[in-house]
Amino acid sequence: METPKIWLKPEYCLNRIQNADLAYLQAVREQHQSIIFVTPHVGCFEILARYLAQQKPIVVMYRPPRRGFLGPSMKASRDLPNLLSVPAGFKGVREFIKALRNGGDIGLLPDQVASTADGVWAPFFGRLAFTITLPAKLAEQTGAKVVMMAGERLPKGEGWRLHFRDGPELDGLAVEYQAAAMNAAMEEMVRLMPEQYLWNYNRYKMPKCAPDPMYMTWPPREKDMVANRSKNWAEEHAQEYAERRAQELAEQQAQSQSQSQSQ
Repeated sequence: METPKIWLKPEYCLNRIQNADLAYLQAVREQHQSIIFVTPHVGCFEILARYLAQQKPIVVMYRPPRRGFLGPSMKASRDLPNLLSVPAGFKGVREFIKALRNGGDIGLLPDQVASTADGVWAPFFGRLAFTITLPAKLAEQTGAKVVMMAGERLPKGEGWRLHFRDGPELDGLAVEYQAAAMNAAMEEMVRLMPEQYLWNYNRYKMPKCAPDPMYMTWPPREKDMVANRSKNWAEEHAQEYAERRAQELAEQQAQSQSQSQSQ
């Protein structure tokens, strides 16, 4: 009943918030015009956007419900004068870029399996997970600051304690390493309150759009090899994939340097 309560009684819920990192948040706002707020599915993420919307406009992304008729009512419940919710997809990304370039903030939860082929495999709690690359791309395109956050539920329904941390430095990293850095930052937030993470979500499933992690840039394995892999295939092959990928990136860099010197 937490989410409906936040939607329907926002003022009551906002009065029950403790900000554990208020000084940090104020300092970040003074130094950066636009912020990309990132939270994993830990604690109460619905309260975070409402808290931030008190300070300046923010755009947040959500996945539309499978039952389409629920979409309009859910959006109406989420939206506030300073809070705009947009569906995941091209339209939502366009609204994100528009907000950041106009000096606004955005919020998203990227610890979901990427639903398009532009995701990459990156470790998350010791296993490879097909990871969204959107936060890093937005930071590169707009120069916005990445800030990690989480809304810790306090015992006995006393409210929420909000946590804010610096996001990872992503400039100059290959996309795989950007995704790995974002996952590591989300792990840190989850460790603050591991009992409040949405562990029942299958973060490690392999979507149809995802390349096999062993051969993202090499010829794919035979279908029977893929079908018969063990349940622990991610752990077994994570190190081998990382070594192969690092070797390929080094070869690409060497080739690029060779070409630039010949010119």
